[in-house]
Formats: sequence, C-alpha cells, structure tokens
Amino acid sequence: MAITLDPGDEVLLPDPGYTTFTMNARMLDAVPVPYPLHPGAGFLPDVTELERLVTPRTRVLILNSPSNPLGTVIPEALQRELLAFAERHDLWIISDEVYEAFTWGEPHVSIASLDESDRVFSVFSLSKTYAMTGIRIGYLVTPVGMADTMRTVQEASISCAPQPGQYAALAAIEGPQDAVAAAREHYRENLAAATALLESRGIRYLVPGGTFYLWIDLGHATGGDVAGWAEGFLLERRVSIAPGSAFGRSGEGWIRVNLATSQAELLEGLGRLPAP
Repeated sequence: MAITLDPGDEVLLPDPGYTTFTMNARMLDAVPVPYPLHPGAGFLPDVTELERLVTPRTRVLILNSPSNPLGTVIPEALQRELLAFAERHDLWIISDEVYEAFTWGEPHVSIASLDESDRVFSVFSLSKTYAMTGIRIGYLVTPVGMADTMRTVQEASISCAPQPGQYAALAAIEGPQDAVAAAREHYRENLAAATALLESRGIRYLVPGGTFYLWIDLGHATGGDVAGWAEGFLLERRVSIAPGSAFGRSGEGWIRVNLATSQAELLEGLGRLPAP
C-alpha cells in the first residue's frame, strides 16, 4: 500500500475482510472504502457494487482469494471481470493469496496470471502453507518495473527478515512437500466432519472453497452483537471463536472457526454452539 497510495487516496477493500487491510490504509492516511460481500452472492465481489463505490480518488482494489475469514475462492471468470474493472478505472490490484495451497474444489488461479496490463501485486506467505505462522516470512510478486521501489520500501520499513526465519523458509521451499499434502488432507477431513455436524444441528454455514476456516451464521443467537456474544461464549462455554464483526460490518451475526486443530477438539467446540 505504501507504494500505491498517497494520503487521501481511496482503497477498495472487502467487507468482511482481513482486518489489517483497513489498518494499513489508515496508517498511511489513505481512505479505506469497504465493498460489502453479501450472503446472497456467496460473499463474492460484485462488480456493480464496485462501480458504485469507485471515485476519482480510488487508486487500489484489494482482493483476497482464498479469503480470510470467509474461505471463498474467486472464480476465474469473475477475476477477469475484476481485472477489466481495474483497467477501466486505472487501479492497482493488491491480491492476497496466502492460502493458495488450500483449495477444496478448483486449483488456485492467481489473478496475475490473467493480467496483461501490469497492475497486479501478488502477496504470498509461507506462514500458512508450511505452518510457520510465528516466523512471518512471505514474498511479493510485483508488476514489471516495481521491484526496485519495493526493495526500497522494505529496507525502510523492516530492513530484512531475521536470518533464522530465512533459513526456515529455504528449508520449507526446498525440502519435501509431503507435510503440505498431509496438512491439506487433515483440513479437508476436519471440514467434512465439521459441516456434517453443523448440518445435523441445523446451523447454517458458508461452504468454503479454500483456507482452513469455516464461516458460520449464528445470527439466531447473537442478538445483533456477535462480538459481545463471542466474549460471553468464551467465558461461559470455554470455546474461542472469532466474531464476524471483527472483519467488517457485513460480518455481524457470523463467526469464523479455525479448522486447523484436532478433529476431536473441533467437534467438541462446534457441539457447544447454540442451534436455531
């Protein structure tokens, strides 16, 4: 964002969406403009909605596929529509693809592979793929001609990643990849068990296309304040979940559940959720 936004510039970002998107924009004195993702549209971006929100001050469109917190995957056809939208309004695209290794239907398609106008920044991470969440190593694929600028910004902001993390990343990339396949299968099995339990209890959820998250509708129990309800649920039932409102206004009434645990613990926690 630091190399694409000036103070006062606007950035279109998903709602519900990863909270750091909004935080980063505000740190730069840019203006975050949430584009709502609706249940009726499968929580996918709507180009008509984006056309309503874009202004002469808009500079960046942020996409996240597979999505945190939703687990949605943007289909290739819609990605092409979003690229055309960005071209019409001369916008940069920042594409968060850190869950690329975990999709449950079609293989991951990076929007940069469809881009012919050099406007996509593609963000990747080893944190999720290789279970290195505390090491915080990632990488960025820039449009042509932007790599030197990005290196300057990186040096001014973080200098470099710590050396032990760099060696860990190198070992992860160059080493055997069977752990990634094992993790994918574990998440897939947990997803199947979790959705079966929710269906048996009549609790509505969004079928995810990727990630290791499950987006669950608890509007019947949260009374319009899912954040307050989640805190009470933690204290009373000893189950920690992420309230959907933490990811934007459109997340009110929903919760995000992490599937990356043992299946027994996952089902025990889900079994404590209130049914309609």
